[in-house]
Amino acid sequence: MNNKELLQTSRRLAVAMLALNAPQALGFESIKFDDGTVLEMSLHLSYQNLKRINGVDPGYNDLRVTDLSTLMKKTAWLNSDDGDNSIAKHGTISNRVSGLLEVNLTRENYRAFVRANAFYDAVFWHDNNSSAQGSFNGAGPSNQYSDFAKDLLGKRARLLDAYVQGRWRYGEEQENALTLRVGRQVVNWGEGLLFMGIGGSMNPMDMVKGLTPGVPIQELFLPTEQVYAKLELGEDLTLLGYKKWRFRETEVAPVGTYFSPNDQVGPGSSYLSALSAVHPMLADFGLGGIAATIGDYGAPRTEDVGRTSKGQWGIGLKYQLTNETGIGLYHLRYNEVTPLPEFGFGSSYWRLGKGFAAANDPLADILAWTNLLPSSFHIRYMNDIRLTGASFTTRLGEFNVAGEIAYRDGAPLLMADQHYNLARGKIVNAQLSAIKMWGPEFMFGLLKADQAQLAAEIAASRVISYATPPASGQPGTYPALVQAFLPPGSVPVSGQPGLMYDRTTAAYALNGQFSYNNLFTGWDMAVPISYKQQLRGNPAMQGWNSGLGGKNDRQAGLGIKFTYQQNLELGLQYAWYGGKLDVGTVPFNHSSRSAVWADRDFIAFTAAYHL
Repeated sequence: MNNKELLQTSRRLAVAMLALNAPQALGFESIKFDDGTVLEMSLHLSYQNLKRINGVDPGYNDLRVTDLSTLMKKTAWLNSDDGDNSIAKHGTISNRVSGLLEVNLTRENYRAFVRANAFYDAVFWHDNNSSAQGSFNGAGPSNQYSDFAKDLLGKRARLLDAYVQGRWRYGEEQENALTLRVGRQVVNWGEGLLFMGIGGSMNPMDMVKGLTPGVPIQELFLPTEQVYAKLELGEDLTLLGYKKWRFRETEVAPVGTYFSPNDQVGPGSSYLSALSAVHPMLADFGLGGIAATIGDYGAPRTEDVGRTSKGQWGIGLKYQLTNETGIGLYHLRYNEVTPLPEFGFGSSYWRLGKGFAAANDPLADILAWTNLLPSSFHIRYMNDIRLTGASFTTRLGEFNVAGEIAYRDGAPLLMADQHYNLARGKIVNAQLSAIKMWGPEFMFGLLKADQAQLAAEIAASRVISYATPPASGQPGTYPALVQAFLPPGSVPVSGQPGLMYDRTTAAYALNGQFSYNNLFTGWDMAVPISYKQQLRGNPAMQGWNSGLGGKNDRQAGLGIKFTYQQNLELGLQYAWYGGKLDVGTVPFNHSSRSAVWADRDFIAFTAAYHL
């Protein structure tokens, strides 16, 4: 084993230990054929039941709350509450049975691999708890899940990985190799561990799974159709490359489901209510009846923009400096896979369940006059983003230490004034992580664990600059009466648009696991723990901090898992979301809007069996 293989093996072992709380499929007995072909199969059957701990906090629901001025109190952010309203206190979030099948066929230096899963979740085939029909952003009953939710979370069978691979040796002593892999697969470069790094720009992710505290970033990646090549140029130098031929987006929670953060981004979103924009002005003047009626008006969702398979490729170079230190250089061209909204002004408003408003509709005219609510919106996936990055791995004493830095040119940024499209920004992201494993000596043996493993990562992001994007309607132009209801300085000045979120942000995360072997006859026990916190700001590049929001947003997890003879697993985990949704948020500056999930703690029971 050469130098680079030694270090890579050490790092992979540490990362694998970090992910031990994830399902580990074992397998059937291998089948060996006379020609040297080997067939391996594994089947992982599992069950999960998630229960909500707390009820809906009014401060995160009917308030969605904003104190805009002395007159405007308790503005309802009605375009963000459908998911929160769907589950009552102690209600069932998920009641799922699933199966994961893996098939691996090898012969000499060739391999074919297939991974597929299927599941059924009973929750999505029954009515949910929502009774807030007046704030529901859909045409049907508020207590029923959409067809999108049923298709994606209720019942699904899908092919995950499916690729073929070959490896050919060359050189005078056959010391180097070319590896080629074609098909649906995950290609992950860089050293991101608990936050989205370079690998997060190469792969779509399962963001519903990502909201479970403690899941390593590598566990979230979803495969994409692509060609991947690795060419060894010597004992310590490797050339990497990939080219995708299909676009696949990150999977976010369908609108109206428990982990959906808002009602506009996600499968099933179709409509933005006008009520959140005009209710305070009308209600404060005793016009609540008009406010209720105008809630049926809003902005329809139009066709997505930016779904293209073109322009998705990358090259990389990895060099092993010493037995313990390696570096990597990367350049990517990619299309953003995270959905982000853009808004339009000036077209006809939509009446929920009735179609477009008439040209002379007085309530539609009021909405247009305020210039606060868009008349349409769509989801954009920004294309042609360039990333140049570097990474390192090394050992410092008994710690595996790694880090990366990435410069993105053209990354999408949300503007504070919705009249503007997404901006293209130049952003620098940096991450530093460390992993250490102990034996029974951990904490002087006080925990009596057979093994202990801890990981930590700190990450920071900075927007260097951004270009002012095109706009629709009249940005920065609002009637005097409307401006009177808004706090001083909250209205964007025409021609001087700012970002919705913060230019400088930082966060950190900690993960650990304590293992007890043969605690009872045949039974092993593991105790996974996790914690992460946003230290500064709410990132302008949304999604970068892997589910965290603004400053002091926090997530933690504590679990216990029993494994019997490496086949049967029983687990219990508590997921806690801290922080606070800042009620001082104003419509044109969401930087202080901190913890979207702060009332959505849950407890999860899991059971699994490996065949």
